[in-house]
Amino acid sequence: MDREPEPKRLVIRATTDPPAADPVASRPKNREPKAPLQPKALGKDVDVGLGVAILGSILAAFGPLLPWWKITTLQMGIQLSTVTGTGAWVGIVAFAGGITALSASTYLYVKPERRGTLGLVILAAGAVTFTCSAFAAFSGENILDTIFKVSNQIGIFISLTGGLIAAIGGYLQSREGSRK
Repeated sequence: MDREPEPKRLVIRATTDPPAADPVASRPKNREPKAPLQPKALGKDVDVGLGVAILGSILAAFGPLLPWWKITTLQMGIQLSTVTGTGAWVGIVAFAGGITALSASTYLYVKPERRGTLGLVILAAGAVTFTCSAFAAFSGENILDTIFKVSNQIGIFISLTGGLIAAIGGYLQSREGSRK
């Protein structure tokens, strides 16, 4: 005897889980997408350009206060002196550029609606710091090279890097200011 197969039954189970929502369909139509340089961290918008500008400004402001050159004698190898960045005119100008960039970055943190103008100030101050530090790094070794050896120290590279980072942050800020 052949048995007939049992009919299939439809089983419905009740669950408390909400149905999976379609993320595209649930998005409001009038909401603008966020800028790509505005990631969320700890529930707040983080401005990457401002963070870069502040970091570069701090490095650019404190780089000239550190040793820029070490002067030693060629004959005996005795270290005669260590010169900080503020001991030369290029270091003083780089220090002024770093302080200007740091001041503008701090003011930009308080007043973000002035992002375009202050971004250009930070860009210019970072460029001045970078240019003066680069000039000092490449011309400092040629000073009195017949009797003394002049070697670059960490402060000149921190100032150089800080000026470049501040200029990039200022560019990002000025670019974001022109969009709004």
